[in-house]
Amino acid sequence: SAKAIEELKRMGIRTVMLTGDNKLSAETIAKQVGIEEMFAELKPEQKEKAIVNLQKEGKSIPQCKGCVYLEKKLWNEEKLF
Repeated sequence: SAKAIEELKRMGIRTVMLTGDNKLSAETIAKQVGIEEMFAELKPEQKEKAIVNLQKEGKSIPQCKGCVYLEKKLWNEEKLF
């Protein structure tokens, strides 16, 4: 929700949306909830690469929703914290 995203921002937490949805839909949702960094039309392996790249920047990834396969794979490989 927009309220949750706003609270995360106040806490200094960066939010990034990674989705397989089409770009227009993803942009609409991201704008509605206040997410400024969004990547759309991604396949599961592209999402995984994006998460790994964020981690290389020293970012912690506390939650990955919407892709059960990717979430299980990353948890099993201990790449998702």
